Amino acid sequence: MNLLTIAHRLCIIILLGSSGHALADSTGKAEGTIALYFRDGTPQCSFSSESRKEYFVKTPKSGTGFPCKQLSSGGYFELRNFPSATRIWLIQGRPKTGQLESSPKHCGLTSSEAFKVYQLLTIKEPTTTLNKIITLDLDTLSAGDVITPGLRLIGRQVFQTAADPHEINCIIIEASP
Repeated sequence: MNLLTIAHRLCIIILLGSSGHALADSTGKAEGTIALYFRDGTPQCSFSSESRKEYFVKTPKSGTGFPCKQLSSGGYFELRNFPSATRIWLIQGRPKTGQLESSPKHCGLTSSEAFKVYQLLTIKEPTTTLNKIITLDLDTLSAGDVITPGLRLIGRQVFQTAADPHEINCIIIEASP
């Protein structure tokens, strides 16, 4: 990722954080964001709705490209102007051999890479959540349940319970074509 792209994204995050409105990209289409919050409600980071995989680490080091800390014992997220039919996976990844707290864990959808995976789908154009959604609440829902207007839980896979069963350390976003 080049410096110009990073600067562009930072400007979007700053503007969205202060105004709460989406900006249009060069095609005129509004760019959505997902914002992540710690368990106490403190904001920590946000990402655009473009297809991506983002890793969260326990102890981020500056300049490593990991802008979020992992969400331990739960956390919150909210969507702003996310395009319809976007899939979002919140993942509790398995640690790698010799795992360092400043390195990312696995981020995959299989039992060898994850303890738990939540799969969400936006079902409204655009999808903006009215309130922050606590990740702990996803365990109380069944596949197919609407989490909030415009957002549905389409699957939850628990491969094995980890020491912290409510940790999220990776997100995958798959934008609709």
